[in-house]
This record gives sequence, C-alpha cells and structure tokens, in this order.
Amino acid sequence: MRKKFSKDVEMTCNKLLTNFFAMNQKCDNMAYALDTYLNCSQAAKVYHLKFAHQFPSDTYADKFSEVLAHEGITPYRYAQQDDMVKYDDIAQLFTKNFENVWELKQNILEAIEILDYDRENKVIVVALEDMVANISVLVHQAEVWAQKAKSYVADGKVYKFDIDFEEFTEI
Repeated sequence: MRKKFSKDVEMTCNKLLTNFFAMNQKCDNMAYALDTYLNCSQAAKVYHLKFAHQFPSDTYADKFSEVLAHEGITPYRYAQQDDMVKYDDIAQLFTKNFENVWELKQNILEAIEILDYDRENKVIVVALEDMVANISVLVHQAEVWAQKAKSYVADGKVYKFDIDFEEFTEI
C-alpha cells in the first residue's frame, strides 16, 4: 500500500528535485564559460566531470527521484529558469559557484526541516541527510576553488590556474 503524502510534501520534494537539475544546468554553463571565453579548458573538463555531473546523477537527482517514486511521490521536474550569465573572470565564476552550491545545501536542510515533522517522511529525510553529507564536500571544494581563483586573478596568472586546477581539486 502506497503512503499518502500531502501536497506540501510533494511540492517540497519536487522543488528540491528541480533544484538539483537547475544546479546541473548552472554548472554546465559555468563549464562552458571556462572552456570558451575564460580560456580554462583543463579546469572546465575537470569541473564538468567531477562537479557538474554529480547533480543529475545517482548522488542527487536520480537518487532522489528513485526515493520519491519508491515512497509513492511522483517525481516531477518543474520548469527551470534560463541561465545566461556571463562571467568577467574565473574569480567571479567560482564565487558564484560557491554561492550556488551553498544555497542548494541550505535548500536540502530546509526540506529536511519541513519533512522531519512527519514520521511518514522518514525514508525521504534519511536520503536527504545522506545528500547533505555529500554536498558538504562539494561546498568545501567550491570554497577552495573560489579562494584559489581570486588569488590567481589577483596575481594575474589565470593561465596557471587552468594548469594547476586539478592539483587543488579534491573531489
């Protein structure tokens, strides 16, 4: 027998699912910016494969979709906003990346807080708690990248940032 969830629970879960896909979209666009007009093709490749690919994968969106379906909530991805941001430099891009992943972590924590009031949501809450542990690593990595990007831009060595990027990528 399938559980019955309130419309608020279903909406909270599906908004979060949409946030995972939106984060992937933002990250993909950042990777494209790195690869094209910011001239950091090595960083773009590493960032895209190790960071951006996490959000639609079985770490976030796919996993969460499976949990929702198993629990009786139909996964639904709401419309995403366009993301046509242009970045002046790598420092601006990686600062925004940090802000984005920090905000996503906060959204997961808010969803946990909302869902944790009802025992029927326990499986979903446990899955989200696992995601918070995973995203904390990504938040740390994003912070390292933002700090490094600022330092390399200040030193006028953006080309070196691209060369060194994998050295300060821990994920």
